[in-house]
Amino acid sequence: MNNLYFTFIEGMESVVLAPNSELSPFIEKYVFFECRNVQTDIDFKLVSNGKVELLVVFNKDYILVKNDSQISHYSNCIFGISCLSNSIEFRVVSKKSCFKGVSVIFHFRGVYDLLNLELKSITNRVVCFETVLGISVDMLVKNISNAICSKSIENILNKFFMILMKRDVFNNYSFLIRNRVKNNFLSILNMIIKKNGNCTVNSLSKDFNQSSRTIHRMFICNIGLSPKDYMKIIRFNHACNIMTAFPEKDWFDIICSCGYYDQMHFIHEFKSVMKYPPMKFLRKNSTLKSRVI
Repeated sequence: MNNLYFTFIEGMESVVLAPNSELSPFIEKYVFFECRNVQTDIDFKLVSNGKVELLVVFNKDYILVKNDSQISHYSNCIFGISCLSNSIEFRVVSKKSCFKGVSVIFHFRGVYDLLNLELKSITNRVVCFETVLGISVDMLVKNISNAICSKSIENILNKFFMILMKRDVFNNYSFLIRNRVKNNFLSILNMIIKKNGNCTVNSLSKDFNQSSRTIHRMFICNIGLSPKDYMKIIRFNHACNIMTAFPEKDWFDIICSCGYYDQMHFIHEFKSVMKYPPMKFLRKNSTLKSRVI
């Protein structure tokens, strides 16, 4: 699931829920969503938000994922970090007019130790959650479907992931060992996110006392993307989120705050990713209703 493209789904309602204190080092947030007028005849391009995200949909609905010539369908899946030039598209397939489910956004440590996955193993990929983790989400879906309030949903999700955390596959000591190698890398990732991608390899090199070549090698080894490609993902998402939230905001302010060289640089990058200019994106968003409750 991609938070940018949900602005194209009319009638979207979502509730942001918090993991408990034990899970908060691993999970950033839960998002329960419901779309009453879902568009099932549109292919959406997957634009990564630079994080790893789990999507579980209800009512036996699913999403159809197209990656090059391969087509797969998932009722639950993990979206890895994807470069902006990826060819992944997806389509919502809903048997009813209401499409709903839950999204789980993980911290990077949660990917390593809660999901027991390497970031690089899911880069530019969409994988089945049940297959990777070897567990069923049927009871989770049933319990959330029967929940009467958002607090109940939050408790159900926390209980599910607490059970996952306590499985044999989860070993906190394993993270402490890897932490000696991964700690700098995760700190660099988090710094890029904190700065909304508005930084350079040279500035990161000074901040973390690492050579530019070492940082580049870290990214290729751990994600399979260059640091510049990852910065572009974060910066692009930040720019689109500003445009969505503040459509009247001056273009020059957006371009400067997001670190683009000039207006043509931003328009060129936007068109290369979205396949249409920024003004069309603004017009589409202004005609659709998206509510957060």
